[in-house]
Amino acid sequence: MFKGLTILGIFIILLIGIGQIFLPALFANRLTAAMQTRLQTEQVVSKVEQSPAFMMLLGRFDTIDIKAENAALNKVQFDELDLHVNKAQLDLQQILFAQRFSIQNAEEISLKGVLSEQQLAAALSQKENKLQDVKVQVTPDRIHIQGGIPLLGKSISVTVEGRLIMDQNHILFRMEKVDIKNALLGKMGSNLFNDLVLVDLNKLPFDVRLTKVEQEDGKVIITADNHKNE
Repeated sequence: MFKGLTILGIFIILLIGIGQIFLPALFANRLTAAMQTRLQTEQVVSKVEQSPAFMMLLGRFDTIDIKAENAALNKVQFDELDLHVNKAQLDLQQILFAQRFSIQNAEEISLKGVLSEQQLAAALSQKENKLQDVKVQVTPDRIHIQGGIPLLGKSISVTVEGRLIMDQNHILFRMEKVDIKNALLGKMGSNLFNDLVLVDLNKLPFDVRLTKVEQEDGKVIITADNHKNE
């Protein structure tokens, strides 16, 4: 009987050891596949940790780290996205069978995104179809946009200055100055462009709130987390 218990103990230890290696790789691969679909990019790397690892079979994870490049949020292409989650409970059915990333609850969720001038220009062109051939320059103080407005077969040169703002978990571009090289359009230039909603974080598969939209030379950095402001 003692020998049988010893063999059983060794078998259980082996299973736990295999699980410590196999389960993190399994769930990291499933998360990567889910986020590749969600973010419309192949450039996703996921890492998960849980001790003991078999608790992952209950959907529990100590940490989840996901890094993506050329990742789409609301059709806006971010050069970099970093997601970090602590003490999470995930929906296993969604991950394993529907290939979807669904957080049921978590102690901490933090998200960081980097948007280059080129990707911001592409997003503005898509959101505002009046503008063509858009070029963007980002500085800490302003966003400078040059483009053209089609009119009677010609392209009228337009210069716009503004900034990105936060509004109810949305990232908006707010125009502050417009200069149109046309007498007629110039008079009504300020009415040509309204606030443009670039990203709606309410559409993410987890609950986070925007904390900062920061303009730096050549890029925009956004941060969000799940810390509720009292």
